[in-house]
Amino acid sequence: MTTLALLTLNPRSKLARASFRDPQTVHKTLMRCFESDLGCEARKRVGLLWRIEPGDAPTILMQSEAEPEFAALPDDYADIRQRPLGEHIESLHDGLTVNFRVVLNPARNSRTGGVNRRIVIPAKDRPQWAAERVANVGLDAVSVPTITGMADRHVKRGEKRVPVYSVRVDGVARVSDVEHLRAAIRGGIGHAKAWGCGLLTVLRA
Repeated sequence: MTTLALLTLNPRSKLARASFRDPQTVHKTLMRCFESDLGCEARKRVGLLWRIEPGDAPTILMQSEAEPEFAALPDDYADIRQRPLGEHIESLHDGLTVNFRVVLNPARNSRTGGVNRRIVIPAKDRPQWAAERVANVGLDAVSVPTITGMADRHVKRGEKRVPVYSVRVDGVARVSDVEHLRAAIRGGIGHAKAWGCGLLTVLRA
């Protein structure tokens, strides 16, 4: 059962304040809400996706396929509102006009000199790149999507701090392939899903 929750973080909580600096902290904290013995690809097994939402209050939008146990979170971490999403997803259909939002990792794979690399998409190319990304999951953008840069964050890889680039994409689109769209809503889009990218939400325009 797909579940969507809005977590309004408590600014007095040390853990909540750390969430805005470190995506690894968010990932580990939210994974507390699920079984601890899921093995490899635990995030994928429970379908966890999340993103930081704009607004006056520090907020995280969290989606999962498994039912989260929010009692596992610290009492002072966040105020939580939760609702099932399955009926909404099933109500979507081809031809429907929707408002959409997704946070994406603006990068692509490149292989040069026999080495795989992640190449950051230049800012001037991101609107067209974003339109192509959503077209691949069954959404035909009605106009060029709005791209909002988000604060760079980092994750640790051994002794290194690796940047996680992200942009928020907002737009209006028509549903062209509802089955692809439903799969993208449940599974997310692109890379860096554990670090706050990939969660796609749509609302009837």
